[in-house]
Amino acid sequence: MIDITSYSLGRPFPEERYISSQDSVVARITPHSFDVIVTLDNLTFEERKAIVSDKFYVSIFVHKQIPHVVFDFGVYKCNVSINIQKINSVNQQDWAYDKENTVTLYLLEPCTGNIINFRMIKFPLMTELKYLFRLQFSLTKETIDSRAKEAEQLYSVQEMENYSLFYGEVPESGIKIETTEEEYLF
Repeated sequence: MIDITSYSLGRPFPEERYISSQDSVVARITPHSFDVIVTLDNLTFEERKAIVSDKFYVSIFVHKQIPHVVFDFGVYKCNVSINIQKINSVNQQDWAYDKENTVTLYLLEPCTGNIINFRMIKFPLMTELKYLFRLQFSLTKETIDSRAKEAEQLYSVQEMENYSLFYGEVPESGIKIETTEEEYLF
């Protein structure tokens, strides 16, 4: 399990390959689940508050056996997909059947990769998502990548959310961000 204490607010994310100079949303596999790393340029106070503390919604859109997780923070929506055939750090079968449902959302600054905030959530659709990942076992990583890219070209994030098979809600975190001057407050 990843030791969250080694990640510090205001410091660079420790894995450089996840640091981007432009807006991006990527998944990072953990031993039992996954993290979502969001990099946003010109992040507004409302976006930061929505991601870090507000209630938000998640849904799972499926295109040709490939699930896309849609995050609807109200003021910001994004999606991410995971290619199970690219998981090398852990056993794919063990990972796909693991019952862990904790997902950590990291919010990073572009270029520097400094951690603005993070939020650990109990992902409400993990059972459904892991089942859909198991359906990828018979596909090649190239096929999964191709289908994921095709979905992102055919559908907007809003359309993915509208056509999703499963929907869930993540409650408020209890963390309050009250003024725009509170940099790096989580």
